[in-house]
Parts: sequence; C-alpha cells; structure tokens
Amino acid sequence: MAEAGRYQHYEVLRNEDGTLWELGRGAMGITYKAFDTNLRSLVALKVINNVYLSSDVARQRFLREARAAAALRHQNVASVFHLGTDNECYFYAMEFVDGETVDGYMKRNGVLSPVEALGITLQVSRALAAAAKQQLVHRDLKPANLMLVDEEGERVVKVIDFGLAKSIKREGEDSGTLTVGGGFVGTPHFASPEQLEERDIDSRSDIYSLGATLYYMIAGRPPYSGSVAQIMSQHLYKPLPLEPLEGSPSCLVGLIQRMMEGSSKKTTNARRPASRCSSLPGTNTGKCDSGRASCFGNRISAARYVSNAGVIHGKAGTSGDRNSPGTALPDHARPWRHPARPAVPGRRHSARPEGLARGV
Repeated sequence: MAEAGRYQHYEVLRNEDGTLWELGRGAMGITYKAFDTNLRSLVALKVINNVYLSSDVARQRFLREARAAAALRHQNVASVFHLGTDNECYFYAMEFVDGETVDGYMKRNGVLSPVEALGITLQVSRALAAAAKQQLVHRDLKPANLMLVDEEGERVVKVIDFGLAKSIKREGEDSGTLTVGGGFVGTPHFASPEQLEERDIDSRSDIYSLGATLYYMIAGRPPYSGSVAQIMSQHLYKPLPLEPLEGSPSCLVGLIQRMMEGSSKKTTNARRPASRCSSLPGTNTGKCDSGRASCFGNRISAARYVSNAGVIHGKAGTSGDRNSPGTALPDHARPWRHPARPAVPGRRHSARPEGLARGV
C-alpha cells in the first residue's frame, strides 16, 4: 500500500526522522496522526488497504457502512466525521483520542483487577448499545481498539475503528463484508465463531469479542493461542480454558463464559450465538460467597444487556427483575476513582449504570 503525506485537506504528521506518524497498522490499513488544515485540529486518519476494495460492489458497501458509522455519536465511541478518496485510496478521519490503549496499559501495569476490568467492560457495552441502535457491528473489538482517556478527572473508555463497522444484514440485502478472498475481517484472538465461519453476524458477535477481551484483561492472555489456523480452530471446537482465570470471582468467570457462548462445537448443549443471547447475568463486584444471593440472580437477555449497558450490582436481586435494588458499591470497589477527586464522605454510588460512569 503506497504511502502519501497528504489526503485532501489532511496532512499526515511526521516523526523526527521524517517518517509518517503511524498510530496503528493492521490488515485493513494504516492509521496516521494527521492535521486537518481546514479546522486546524488533530485527527486520526485511517487509510484503507485497496485490496479490500477491489470491486465496485465492495466499494459501495464500504461507503454505505462508513456513512452509517459516521452517524454514531456516543461518549464511549471515537467519532468518524469525514470519508474521502485521494491518492487512489479510500480514507476516513476520526476523532483523535489522546490516550492509551487497554493493550498498552496492560503492558505497563499487568493484568487488571476484576473491578477495573468490569468498569472498562461496562463502558464498552454502552458503546455497543449505541451501535446496536444504528444496526452496526464493530467486528474487530479487542484491547488494541479500546482507548483509555482522562476527561476532567474521570477515566473514559473510547472504542475506536468504528469506521470499519458492518451494517447488520437486512432482508433482501447481500451478506458480503469487507474481505480478502472471502476471508473474515477481524483479529482471530477475539473473533466470534460465526465471524470465523463467515456467517451473518449481529451484535452477539461483538458480545463474544467483548467477553474475550474481558478474559484477556483478567488473565493477561487471550483465551486461545497458536497459529492463526490453530486459534480459529480452538474458537470453533475447543472448550473455553478456565485455568488462567483461577482465583477470579466465580461470578466474573461465569459472565465471561456466558458472553463467549458458542466457543465450542463439542459441548453437549451445542453452544451457539442463540444461547449467548438467551441470557446474560448481572455481574457482582462484591464478594461472591454461598451465603449471598446467586451472582446470576439477575439474568437478562443479551440484547437487553447491551441496550442497557449491563448492570454491575453490589448484590444480585433474587426476583430476576433487573431493576431490583442492589447494594451500593463500597469505596474500594468504585471503578476509575481519580486520586485527585477523593470520595465524598457519606456519598454512595447508585446501583444503576448512571452511577458508574459519567455522562451516560
């Protein structure tokens, strides 16, 4: 893929040695740090690999899906705001997020605590809720596509690369996606079985990828490893390995298992996306002992889980009603509390999602 220093009114910035300033590189293309010469602001510029847009049908599909992604506006999503062609390449400009990826954060700090990992997962689920309303599937959700930024003393998660999201297939539409030779788009370590098999996908595929990401944040490694072919085969046929999750709260392990339903064709209950969607538990950041109500007392459909961004309860209700009162989180379990903003004495967090992140 040829590299250029300018795409329309976007000028790609350069490093001290004169090379183009790359923010990321993958099979789909290269993301650069660039400068919008019209608005005089920084952007992240994604230049698409032309091999994915080799036909008129593929190009039209890319334009349609990129426009749908540009309509997505949410605090936890890096917005796409320009799409164009230049230097015989398609590109799109998105919000420049000045932060650190979850992947990079973990390389510096190691595995995350359950509360920290659940705080990230909750915010990502809100982004997926907004995408579901637009009938969009991200299809490449992974730690490297989750940015951590500090906004006025609060840690906020931004999902990036929604410009490559796929519109959910509607009746009468073709089921094609951006592929090379029919292959899937995504990262094998975090891809859903239906995505690997090139079947039609919907928001349940992103739930699976988010579950694999949560696994990574807790275990410090993806669920499966090996060559690309081995990883794909394990997603399809091997049961989810639980050994790396030993020592984690049982309710958290159960949540990951539920989100990754469909990871094995060998299981007797034939786990498929439908079972992944059938119910997802409310999670519990408190102590998960046998004397308390079951961590899975609140079971809600995956669609409602995504639409409502999940509910992290201090204590799961026994009635099955997700609106049952929960126990407020203790001070040490409140996610993303910035050290410069200590908790106010006597202040309690709501059990509702609004009490766990700002502005949503």
